[in-house]
Order: sequence, then C-alpha cells, then structure tokens
Amino acid sequence: MEFDREHDKSNGKALANAPENAPDKAPESAPESATAREKASPGIDRRTFFKGAGVGLAAAAAMGLTACGPGGSGAKDITPTPGSASGTAPDESPTADGIDYKVVATYNTDIVCVGAGMGGLSAAVEACQNGAACILIEQTGFAGAGACGVEGMFSINSKAQIAAGYTDVKPVEFVQIEMQYHHNRVDGTKWMHLIANSGKNVDWLIENGCQLPGPSRAGMAFDSDRCLKGFVRPMLAKAQSLGAEVLFNTTVVALISEGGVVKGLIAQKYDGSYIQVNAPVVILATGGYARNDDYLRESGFFAAEDVVRFIPRIMNGDGITLARSVGGADILNRATALQTFSMMGAPGGEYGTFGNANALVVTSRSPNTLWVNQDGERFCDEDSGKGNWMALMIPALVHKKVYSIYDQGVWEKVFAGGPTAYEGTKRWQYDDDKSRAQFNERFEKNPYKDSFKADTLEGLAELAAANFEGMDKDTLLEAITKYNTMCETGEDTDFGKDAANLQKLSNPPYYMVYMPMSVMVTYGALATSKNFEVVDDRRQPIPGLYSAGVDACDLWPNIYTINVGGGTAANHVHSGRMAVQNGIDYIGKASLLGKTSSEGDTSPSVVPFDYKQPDTLKDGTYTSAPFPGMFSEITATVTISGGKIAQITEEDELETPYVGKYAIDDIIDAVIKEQSVNVDTVSGATSTSNAFRSAISDCLMQAAG
Repeated sequence: MEFDREHDKSNGKALANAPENAPDKAPESAPESATAREKASPGIDRRTFFKGAGVGLAAAAAMGLTACGPGGSGAKDITPTPGSASGTAPDESPTADGIDYKVVATYNTDIVCVGAGMGGLSAAVEACQNGAACILIEQTGFAGAGACGVEGMFSINSKAQIAAGYTDVKPVEFVQIEMQYHHNRVDGTKWMHLIANSGKNVDWLIENGCQLPGPSRAGMAFDSDRCLKGFVRPMLAKAQSLGAEVLFNTTVVALISEGGVVKGLIAQKYDGSYIQVNAPVVILATGGYARNDDYLRESGFFAAEDVVRFIPRIMNGDGITLARSVGGADILNRATALQTFSMMGAPGGEYGTFGNANALVVTSRSPNTLWVNQDGERFCDEDSGKGNWMALMIPALVHKKVYSIYDQGVWEKVFAGGPTAYEGTKRWQYDDDKSRAQFNERFEKNPYKDSFKADTLEGLAELAAANFEGMDKDTLLEAITKYNTMCETGEDTDFGKDAANLQKLSNPPYYMVYMPMSVMVTYGALATSKNFEVVDDRRQPIPGLYSAGVDACDLWPNIYTINVGGGTAANHVHSGRMAVQNGIDYIGKASLLGKTSSEGDTSPSVVPFDYKQPDTLKDGTYTSAPFPGMFSEITATVTISGGKIAQITEEDELETPYVGKYAIDDIIDAVIKEQSVNVDTVSGATSTSNAFRSAISDCLMQAAG
C-alpha cells in the first residue's frame, strides 16, 4: 500500500477491532479522528510489527491517559477499569476503540528507551549513572542490532588521542566540508555540539569497559571484532549491572499521552500479552525504517518494493510511527541511507553483493557501463559514486527503474580488477570461479526475468523492449548508439564522464540487467531539537518524547558523505547521552524515582525455540535448504556416522567474519558436543545462529531413521 501523503497531512484513521492477543491479524479502520495534526500510520506488516490501535490501560492509567501508536493515528479518549494488584485482567477489561487489551503488568520508571542498539544502550547506561531508573525495551532477542558492524567512532581530543599526540585537530575541518557538500543544508549547531562532546564520549565509553584500542587523528577504532565485543556486550552488561531493566522480544505498540504530554507506553510480549510502562521520558531509538516500503517511498525511493535490504529484518520505522501518533514530525524528505545498487534476489555479504560473486553486482554498477532509465534514456555520468560510493544511486532516485548495459569487455575489465564491492573488500567475500559461474547462471536461467544477453545490440534492445515495462526499443538503441559514438571520440558531451571510463560496447555478448536500489541502514527519521526532543511540524517539542541513534541522526541530508569516519557511532552515543541528560533536566532530579517498580506478570518475553530432533539418525551426508541469516542465506551439510553427528560444515554464506563466523563456529562445536541442535544462540548474532540451527535441523530431519 502506497502511503497517502495528503491523508497523512490531515485526518488520520485509527485502526480498531483487532482480536485480543492476535498479532497476526490486521485490525480494520475506525472512523477518522478530528485532530488535524494527528498523523496516519502506514501499513506495516503486522507479522513483523505487532500493532495495537488505542490501548486499554491498567491501574496507573486511570487518570484519563490516552494511547497512541502504530495501530492508531492520534490520541484517543480511554476510560479504563483498574486491574488487580497481580496484573491480571479486571472483571470489566479496559477498552479503546472497541479493542480489549489486557495489560498483565505495569512498570513505573523514570526513562524508558525503545531499542537496544548503540543509542539505546548509551542512553540506558547514562540514565542509571545519573540516578534515573531505566527500562530498555528491545523488539528482538538481542542487543546491538545494526551496531554490531560499526568499525570505530569519530572523536577529537579524547584522552587516548591526546596521549598519542593528536592535538592539532580543529572542528572546522569537519564542519566546513559537511556544510559545503550539502550546500549548507546541514544544521551546523548539531555538528558543533557532536564534535565538542566527541572526545568526552569516547572517554566515557572506555571508562565503562568499551574497547577502542586504535587512536587516530580523528577517531578511535574498535578491534577486528568491531562493535560487538568492543561496545555492545560491555555496555549491555554495564547497563544491567547498574540496574537497568532490559525487556527483550517485546514490541512497543503505542505511546501513552495526556494533554499532549507523553507519559509512557504500551508494549506487547512475544506471547501476545501487553504490558504498560509509566515513564515521564520516552526515548525512541528504533533503528530506522530500511524495511518499511511506505517510509522509503516518502524518502524518495520510487520502486521501494524492489529495494534490497541486507541488514536485520527489524528496521520497520517504528519510531516514526510512534512519534507521528502523538504529533511528532519526521524528516523523511531529507533522510538518507547506506545505499547503493544491487540485484534482485537475496544479497550476500555486508555490502550488498550477490552470493559469492561480487562481479554480478559490481560489474553492473561499474563506471564503464551504460545506465538507462525505464524509457531507455541515458540520464547521468555512470561514475556518480566517484569519491563516495554512497552517491552512486543518487541520480537514479528520480527514475522508476534503472538498467545497466555492458559487454564482455567491460565484464572482463572489472573482473580483472577485483572484483570488489568497495575499496578494501576482503578476499573472503568472493571467489573467482564461483563468480564466473554465478554470473553465467544468472543470465542463462534469468530467475527474476531481469537479466538478458544477446549477440547483437539490436537483439538486446528487442529483449529489453519485450520484457521491461515501458522500455522503447528505438529510444534504447538511440541511447546506445550515441554512447558508443562518444566512446569513440573520447568525449562525453552529455554528462562529462571521464574519458578513461568511456568503453565502447562492441565486444559481444551484450548484457542488460535491472539494478534495484539497496539499503543497509537509514539515517534521519524524526525531527528533533538540539536537545534531541522530538518536535512537531512547528518545531515545538513534544513534552516527554526524545530520540536517539539513527532515528535522531540529522547530520547528512539526503546523502551520507562518508567524509567523517565513525560519524554514525559518534552520533548514536552522543544522542543517547544527551537525550537522557536533557530528559532528566525535564523531569527534575528531585523527582527521579531512582528505581523501577512493577506489579503483575513481569516474566521474561521468551521466543519458543525447540527443534524436534529424530530419535535415531541414519548414517550419511545431508545438505539443507538455504535459510536466511543476517546478510546471506546459510546452508549446512551434516555428516552422520554411527548414528551420531560427526561433522558439520556451512556452505554459501557471507555472514560477517567479526560476528557471523564466530556464531557458526561456536554452534558447530556445541551441536557436536551436545548431539543436539537445541543449543543456545550466540549473543549478538541471533539471526545467523537461528538460520544455522535451522539448517542443521533440516539435515537431521533428512537423516531420520
């Protein structure tokens, strides 16, 4: 469903009539609200994001609070009936919009943070260290999410950097280049505040057990294990040791608001039951909207349904949905992402390559190729990503579709030079023989009907016109002919491409492939003040509502510059800490509870994970179907000998060596030792762990005696 901007600007529709505790059934629409500034919620798949419309509240909500969230489009009046002290349902359950939500537990705290990524973990530790009670709510079963791949943090004048002699760095070196790159659309005050606190933030991390052993002139690097071991694990342990309560496998479905002031939230546990958290400060750090087609369209992706996503399957735009429900504004019109071109089908590897063959993706987006739009017209210098591979697809955002055309000569040139997805790609990410085999297989089998080859350019144009909607054969041939002429003369008279990249298409076979856009993580979602308060469309703060992490990252309007190494991590830590500090000022230190209290069923939200394992296993070697991990599909091969699991190997996976590889190796050892696939996941690598355990289980079921 494409999001209706005009609807969003006026009267939103609340979702109602959802069956009790039925997260897999979408609620229907209720009558429109009359509040002009209320915003509608786009249709997020309920199976990945449990929706609630209005919310029935337990005892602490008896003051006439309202609940607003992903299933609702603004404040709704609620007349709740208090629950019992144990948190069980009262005789007459409270309702909202006709829905019966039975809140089984109520928490009272000072600060509740939605999301346990880098921003959320920083906020939790900062809150506890400043005497505030804190709850951290995480939709998944693990902390860190996309932060696990962070390589380092931008900073200047940290203690380690000063000790290493890096004392000559000035803020202007970074602010000026960012301001100029974005034609002064950047908020310079946010950059200056980030830079001024960057060194202190690194010092703070190290004091709290984080490992950043590599000082440089403008940053501190994590070791080869990146952020998982250097930040995520020590910060989670620190937060919990300080008293922060972490609720995993719990999805926030609504904010509680009274008179325009946010007072807490309602969340749903994995078993479908609901909890209420009363808190004067709510911090949204939900990790962006890379997996929300509607929000991607709003931020400029025309063919959002084709966008390849290659990061955790949880970045659903929850923060935007929640903030809009209470009048918060977003900055989707200036948001950006880690982005580039990819191909249809499951990508592999951290940077969106395809299987073992980087060449499939990289050749298509090579500057030696010819790009055309849905009409067959050339539209830019194909070297648009020169100096910043994040800029590669920017010219394509105004077109519905983009196709790459090249010949065998271009393929060989690119392949001989790597192939690499980006400068510094590790050798483990590709294999020459597999690259060639997968490249040929893609064009021979053409599984997505988007890859064609021909022995003549006219034959290629005929295939394109017959298979690509709207493509005109004559227009395409004209573009190819003109391009080849410019290649012969060595001058791109249309877009000025460097002559070194003008390679005539004259060496058959000729190839043409659709290049969908890919997104790793988004930057910028919510409009915030310098204090990281979420603001409305008049830049007025929503009292009690703050943001951190990528949701609050307004440093790179419309394009991530990669000029400031580690700027992402620096923003996350900074925004998490500042949101808390300003939130405590808002509460007043004298009013802090200092300790979370709760009543009702506060049992952990646990994902059932129990594989059925055969009683007997037949000897042999078995290979599983592929299962989706973090960045790729994972296939296991299990050897059974003497009725026992003797050997396990993995095939065709491109999980990260600093997270996924560790998980796979640990699980292999554990399964062989326990002779059972029901072993623990590896912390920080849940997606990889679950995929690999599923693959092993598939093999064991094949071996059932």
